[in-house]
Amino acid sequence: TMARDYNVTTLSEAEALAALTTAGGLKTQTVTLRRPRILAAETGIALKANASTTSPLGDQVALDNLMGLAGIPKALAKSTPERLLTPLIEWHLREFDKLVMVTDEDNRAMKILPVNALSPAMTGEQVMEHLKAAFPEIQYQRAGMDQDFRADVLTLAHNEPERLEQYLQPGTHVRLPKGGDPFRTGVHLRFSPLGTVAPMIEPYTVRLVCTNGAIHQEYWGGRGFGEGDELWQWFRDGIAAAAAKVRDIFTSYADMTKEALTGANRSMAVDGLIQQAGLPRAMADALRDRAIAEPPRTMYALWNHLTAVTTPFPKQTFGQQLQRMATAGRVASAEHHAAYCITCGRN
Repeated sequence: TMARDYNVTTLSEAEALAALTTAGGLKTQTVTLRRPRILAAETGIALKANASTTSPLGDQVALDNLMGLAGIPKALAKSTPERLLTPLIEWHLREFDKLVMVTDEDNRAMKILPVNALSPAMTGEQVMEHLKAAFPEIQYQRAGMDQDFRADVLTLAHNEPERLEQYLQPGTHVRLPKGGDPFRTGVHLRFSPLGTVAPMIEPYTVRLVCTNGAIHQEYWGGRGFGEGDELWQWFRDGIAAAAAKVRDIFTSYADMTKEALTGANRSMAVDGLIQQAGLPRAMADALRDRAIAEPPRTMYALWNHLTAVTTPFPKQTFGQQLQRMATAGRVASAEHHAAYCITCGRN
């Protein structure tokens, strides 16, 4: 069921759809709060929203949601006795007239959020149908859904690779890998079949030499879904806008190939990039080790070291990988690049 194209492993449509589909029986409902209470239940605790609506909390996520609505930090909740915590949550819930709950087939609350936090629901089938209409050659590199019912999918829009050489002056390609530096481009999409997260569309690139990726939020060139938007028109416009930003992204890559690093400034550039990217210690150490083993000759080479140590880092969840890909895209932009670049004169 797995296909390989340009050494990038992709999912079948069935696999992608399965990863973007919620479990059966889940639904979103709006409940009115009248003297809300936190009650003991057979499996833990329950939220009594009003006289006729009581829902057991399905897991820790729903309880964390309630504490978040009440403005109670997790650290404080752990050190506060339940007999004191319960009335505090009840008191703050009275500030809300209504709440939205995601419930399962047994009416257990799996997630609780304010009414104004609810976004349009988009199913995996709908998203994939519109993607195929925009990109007939579309492939799905990775897909998944987290405990907040937030679905993420990395897509590759075209079979034909984008080559960095097209954006370079003649002769500068000698600094690129043997055989050139091809990429595939696509989009990263975030949505929720239950409306628990605002939809988002971002350009995405995969370097085929190493299959490390970057998500380029700063090249979106538009806005997320907002009030007054028609959902699927916004979606089509967003896909087109993200695809149109490919030239800007590769121009930023090309600019980095022109910026040479030598022994005198290489370590400063590495430290600056670590600080700008906000890398945790393990990743920072891995980047320094890689820069010593394979000294980067250009800022572009250093940036690729960053994607190499952050994207496949062990024990990362899909969500954490997406965050690191977004970081890689961010520090490649001109604005953030200037904060750590030693050679380009923009800092």
